[in-house]
Formats: sequence, structure tokens, C-alpha cells
Amino acid sequence: MASQRARKQLLWAATLVAAIIGLSLPALFFYQGLASERSASEATIQAQAISITRLISRNPQTWRFHELLLLETLALTARDPAKPNPEHSVQLLDKSGAIILSTGNSPPDPRILRRAELSDSGQVVGYVEYAVGLQQLINQTLWVALAGVLLAGLVYGVLRSLPLRAINSALADLQSEVARAEAALAEKAVTEVALRENEAKILRQSRCEQLLQSLATASNTARSSDEAMYSFLRQICEFTGWPLGRAALVNMDGGYAVTRADFWHRPGGEAYDSFVEASNCERHNVAGGIFVGKVLRTGSPVWISDLTLMPSYARAAVFAKLRLRAGIAFPIVRGREPIGFFEFHSELALEPDPELIALIERASAYVGGVADRVESAEQIRRLNTDLERRVAERTQQSETANAMLAARGRDAELLGEMTGVLQVAENMGEAGMLVSRYLPVALQGTQSGALYLMRASRDNLERLSVWGVSGSALSFPPVQCWGMRRGQPHGSLDGAVPLLCSHIAADEAPGGTLCLPLVAQGESLGMLQIGYADAGDPERRRERIAAAKRVAEQLSLALANVRLRDSLREQSIRDTLTGLHNRRYLEESLHRELVRCGRDKQPLALFMLDVDHFKSYNDTHGHDAGDAALRELGRELRESARESDIVCRYGGEEFTAVLPNTDQEEASAWSERLMRKVRAMDVRLGSGTLPSVTVSMGLAIYPHHGTGVEALLRAADAALYVAKHEGRDRLRVVECAPVDAKSEAAPDYHQQRNAA
Repeated sequence: MASQRARKQLLWAATLVAAIIGLSLPALFFYQGLASERSASEATIQAQAISITRLISRNPQTWRFHELLLLETLALTARDPAKPNPEHSVQLLDKSGAIILSTGNSPPDPRILRRAELSDSGQVVGYVEYAVGLQQLINQTLWVALAGVLLAGLVYGVLRSLPLRAINSALADLQSEVARAEAALAEKAVTEVALRENEAKILRQSRCEQLLQSLATASNTARSSDEAMYSFLRQICEFTGWPLGRAALVNMDGGYAVTRADFWHRPGGEAYDSFVEASNCERHNVAGGIFVGKVLRTGSPVWISDLTLMPSYARAAVFAKLRLRAGIAFPIVRGREPIGFFEFHSELALEPDPELIALIERASAYVGGVADRVESAEQIRRLNTDLERRVAERTQQSETANAMLAARGRDAELLGEMTGVLQVAENMGEAGMLVSRYLPVALQGTQSGALYLMRASRDNLERLSVWGVSGSALSFPPVQCWGMRRGQPHGSLDGAVPLLCSHIAADEAPGGTLCLPLVAQGESLGMLQIGYADAGDPERRRERIAAAKRVAEQLSLALANVRLRDSLREQSIRDTLTGLHNRRYLEESLHRELVRCGRDKQPLALFMLDVDHFKSYNDTHGHDAGDAALRELGRELRESARESDIVCRYGGEEFTAVLPNTDQEEASAWSERLMRKVRAMDVRLGSGTLPSVTVSMGLAIYPHHGTGVEALLRAADAALYVAKHEGRDRLRVVECAPVDAKSEAAPDYHQQRNAA
């Protein structure tokens, strides 16, 4: 059987080989001859075109009349001695296509025709056309075909006469090789299938991880629970290719579970819309259910390959109409209690996929928190419904409340602006001015008000600012205010004043008054007194008290910051021992006073004071005694100076006094009074009395003794040096000419006096 099949195959193979040989030889011969003729024709026509073009270039006017020369050119270029072919012709045509000259025999079809342009100075003036017949090539091809047939017959006979055993052996070897090749291919196919399965598995695992990560992100970043649920359904349906997905939260009602929140992912269409609308109010039989009911009963996933084949399933007919078959459901669990379910449906009857079930089970673990969100959203919806009902019943009250909220927002904005402005207030005076500007606007309904600050001695409250028609006291002790005594807001906002503070007049405000202590960081700063124009209803009174408390809290912090800045600034410009300004303050203020006096053309007196024999006083009585004497001298200087004067401790026992708008006569009189007071000072240390001290004074008058700060200080210091040199406890006025502050020739009186 195999031998006959092999023989038949051999005959077919021999016939095929013979046919190929018999057909290929004439075909190849004809193709080669045709290519050669085409190449020769192309070369011939190009040579003719070149020759005639040269002739034209030499005789541009008479080339058409050189017929013998043209014929010779055509004859020379149209013949190939190696390949004679009488069936050819060469024609010379003018530009319109009319024949000028012709040579050779015009060959019949089939033939090869070539044409070339003749140009003169770039213009086409004619054509040369060459034609050669193919009949000779066809005849030769027929002879070659006959030889090919003979060769094919010879090959066929040789192949047919091969020994069958050799053929069978070769066929057997070939079959063996084919079997081994088929086995190798089968093994390769198995390997490729395994590789594809592994790649598909890895790809699916990667997609699963991406899905889980995306679901976790959706759970954490969703702006609402509805958005999270919809995102879950969409992503799972897109991952699996299932068209219908649902997430539902349920409430248990006996043996039934009633859906209380539904989320769907579905295709468009009227059938799906009606199905979803009918399913949103669905009751699920937990005890006897075979799909969703079974999931809620067992708390485990349920996979049904074809729901349409289960008559007991309530939605089997609807699913058949929608062409849905397979279904899978998962419980949504909070703690250990199922509170809802996922269900997905496919158009194909699919077998359970454990890997997919595990994936969706892991995904459902994220839904517990989302379910809490849904429940919270449901509670919020119920509250909103109740709120809408109440709003409908109390429309007018709601409008009033909205107006109050808007006013509170405006008040809060204004209060924030006031706090920001107070943060950059220069001092308490400016802060009081700002408070009197902002509080009447921030506290709606107020008629009057006043801001009091506690003195450093803690024994009196002094009014810092006032607004409106107020009869508030300028100052009063803290014990006169019940709010300060109790440490909390106190007042009467209904006009019936059962316990009115004694610092408030009985007719202060018709709507009642309110006193609010200002406390920051445990320290009492002062008190805010507010008077209202009308009493208002109880709700309005409570709102006023709350607003006043907010203002008092912010105002306390702002005033504490202002007081702290004042204290730090005061410490930076005052001497702690004497309470006078220090040298830094003098350098900052003296230039300003000189500019002002120069602008107003007024004099200015500058004193330099020095305690006489102060080193001996310290050595004899001790440094504490010296400090006591300096303190007492500082007190006398403060009491003797006017409010516009500047008194500073220049350094050690030296003091400086600046008296603006004071001439030399007035300054001399002031110095005499001061020296008398210093001589009469009663310096005490502990229970004992110390000897009094005296001072020497030097005086310089602006602009007579100098126009600059340094010039005046040097002049006053020079006069002080003279006073001490003449016996101390006296005043001397500088007698030198005015000295510019920047003059290098000015004498250094400090060095002279220190040297003395």
C-alpha cells in the first residue's frame, strides 16, 4: 500500500519535474531574448538620436536636405552585425509626426518600437523611431521548446526508472524525519501554549492588582459614597466584560431583605431602564432564595452559570428577555453581618472562575467603609428631609437665621480686619482709636461703648476709647464692675437692671449694658463696656452676648500684643534704674526736635548734668547708696521736666535734659530750680537717710552754640567741664563759637574733662 502510494507520488513528482523543465527552458530563452532585444533597441535609438543631434547642431538650417548623410547615419546605427535581423526599420519624423526619411523593412507585429526626441538649442525639432520584429525570436523559442520537451521526456524516463526500494527507503527516512519534526513541533506548540498561559496568568494577576489598587483609591478619594459605589461597579464590569452590575444595601424585614440603596452599572436601553426601575424596590427571600437570598443567608459568593434555566428564580424571564444568563453575587459585610450584596451578570453561560471570585471577594472588602458612607448619606438624606419639612414650617425664622448668619459672617470678616489692623498699631493710643472705629460697626445694635485698660498698679481702670452717646466714667476701681469682680461677662440686656455696675449710669442705654473683662494669657488687661439701643428678643440677646464674647476674645489678644510691643519698646529706650529715657532715645529724638525747632525758628536748650564727686559717694556709702541717689535724682528730673521735654540718663552719673522752645534765660531759671531741689533731696536707703548730692550743669542753646546734634552735645559738655573746673554745683553756658557737628576742628571736651 505504501509502495503503491510512493510509486504514484513518484510518477506525479516525475511529471511535475519534467513539466517544469519543459516549460522553463523556452520561457527563460524567450525572456532573455526579449530583454536583449529591448536593450539593443534602446541603445540603437539613443545612438541614432545622438548622431542626428550632432548633425543638426553642425547644420541647423540644412540638416533635412542631407539625405545621403542621414541615411548613412541611420543605416550605421540601426544594424548590429553580431545579431542580424532583416525585420527592422528606422524612421526620421518631424515635429508634427510626418515621415522625413525611412530605412529598413517595417516589421509586422509583434514588434518592439522605440522613439527618441531630436532637439536643437533645447527645442524639439523631430523624432527618430526604431522598430524591430520579434518573429525570429519566436521561431528560435519554438526550437528551444522542442528541445525542452525532449529533455523533459528524458528526465521523466530517468526519474520513473529509479529503483522502488531506494525510493521506499528514502520515503521511510523522510517519514521518520517528518515524524521527528512533527514531535518537535508538537513539543514547541505545548511549550508556547504553556508560555502563553503563564503570560496570560501574569497579565491577569497584574490587571487584578491594578484593579484592586484602583478600587482602594476610589474608596479613599471618592467625594461621596455614591461616587465610590458607581466607580466600583464600572471598574469591575470593565475588567470582566460583564454588561450589568449592581450594588445594593438592604434592611432585614423578617425573612426578607428590602433594598434601601441601589447602585447600577448597565447599558442604555428601555429594557434595562425598566428592569432597573422594577428591581430598585425589590424584596429578596433570604430563607428560600437561590441567588441574592442565598448570598445574604450564607455570607458566601454564589455563581450560577445560567439563571434562565432556573424557573424558581424570580427574574428568570426578565433575564431571558435581556439575553443575560450567567450571574455571580457577593455579600457586602460590615463586621460579620451582611448588609448588602454585589451582583453581576453576563450574556454568556460561564463556568465558575475561582480566581475571579477571589478577586471580587477581595474587592468587596473595601465596600464596608463605603457602606458606612452610604448609611451616613441615608441618614443625612433623612435629616435633610426633616429639615426641609421644618424649613417649610418656619420659613420666616429661616430667613431671619440666614440674615443673622450673613451678619455674623460680615462681623467675623470685620473682626478679622480689626485684629489685623491692631496687630500693626504703633501704641495703645492708636489701638484705642482703631477700636472706637471698628466696634460700632462690628457690634450691630450698639448705641455706645467704651474700652478701659488696667493701670500697671492694678488699682484702677482708665478709659482708652469711647464711641456713641456714652456717659461712661473716665476711670474707676475694678471693684465697681461686677464683670471684673466675677471674671465673666455681666450686664442687663433686657433693660431691667437688677444688678447694675456702679460705674454705669442708670440711663446709660435703653436696651441694656454688657461688661466684658479682657483677659489674655491669664492676665487681666481691662474691660469692654457696651450699651445697646434696644432690648430685642431672647434669641437676639443671646446672639449679642455671643458676638460680644467673640469680640472680647480677639480684642484681648490684640491688646496684649500691643501692650507687649509697647513694653519691649519702652524697655529698649528707658533706663531701668531711674525710669528716664536712655542715650539711644536721646539720639533718636534730639535730631527730630532740632529739625522741628529749626522749622518753627524756636530756640532749644540742651543740658548736660553730672553728679558731683559720685565716685567718692559710691566708695563711701556703697553702690546701693549710689543707685538710690541716682533713682531720686531721676525722679526729681521727671517731676521738673515738662511733658514736651526730654530727660535721659546719658551714662553712669551723667544726665541730659532737652527743653524745646526754651531760650537761655528760661533755661537758666529752670536749672536753678532743679539744683535747689537736688540739694534738698531726701535720699533713703532702707531705714536710714543718706547725704544729699549736688550736680554740675552745662548749657548749650540752639542755634547759638551749634546747629547739629554732635555740636550741641560737645558745647554742653564743654560748659559742664567748665562748671566742674570752677567748683561744681553750678551752671555754666558755653562761651565758644558755634561748632558744626561734622567739623574735625571741634575740641574733644570729653577727653579734656576725663583727663582732668
